[in-house]
Amino acid sequence: MSWKDAENTSSIYGTPMPNSVFFAPGGIAFHEGSITEPSHGCVRLTPDAAKFFFDHLTRGQLVQVVT
Repeated sequence: MSWKDAENTSSIYGTPMPNSVFFAPGGIAFHEGSITEPSHGCVRLTPDAAKFFFDHLTRGQLVQVVT
């Protein structure tokens, strides 16, 4: 995990990205968002899941995204 931002807004799409946890180059993060609509590259999570990861991950901690 590289960095976190509780109230991030996408610099490309202008959309809110609450509880963002950035983990890959290019601004790839997991964050709160619709889990039924396609993403532009980030991993969208339910509000509870996004808040949990935001609160419990620390900088430098390894994350793995499995699809």
